[in-house]
Amino acid sequence: QPLLGRTTAKELGVLALGLPSTQVPDVYRLQCEQKRQFPKMKGIKVNIEIDPTVTPVAQHARRPPLALLNKIEDKLDSLLASDIIEQVREYSPWGSPLVAVVKDNGEIRLCVDMRRANLAIKRETHLMPTFEDFLPRLKEARVFSRLDVKDAFHQVELDESCRHITTFISHKGMFRYKRLMFGICNASECYQKIIEQIL
Repeated sequence: QPLLGRTTAKELGVLALGLPSTQVPDVYRLQCEQKRQFPKMKGIKVNIEIDPTVTPVAQHARRPPLALLNKIEDKLDSLLASDIIEQVREYSPWGSPLVAVVKDNGEIRLCVDMRRANLAIKRETHLMPTFEDFLPRLKEARVFSRLDVKDAFHQVELDESCRHITTFISHKGMFRYKRLMFGICNASECYQKIIEQIL
């Protein structure tokens, strides 16, 4: 349950309502376009442990709908320009299919079906915090804030030794992630551990 309702929070002056985030100019996006690279956490690399006893699987690419081809290619080009993915030109024992998901606003989200690859990834055993864990710390708090990190996982660089597990197959060829990605079974645990170390 929230500590304060919206009306009370506005009356006390602790809540200011503005435009929805979808209507606010995306300054971060403009900065990334100028720099051509998506920002990453300095001095931090994540190494995903892979079970060597699991046999690698290279799956076939899934044929995308013709109506989405241009959007998929634009998204891949953007990820390449932002230094989030890189093209794979050599043989790769791993290969997961790329899947395009249409969002409510008509844009697409590129996902990688990592179900087979996740069988070879050793799970992190980091305990994820709950709201009840944080509640005692809020006892004396006077100011509250909620932060949403843009493409949070993509701000964490993957170690070169484990990038091959993220290789995915598309109609434009094979690529792999240079950053932590959505779909890896322990991505949330890896990211949470890093955030706790930073804070």
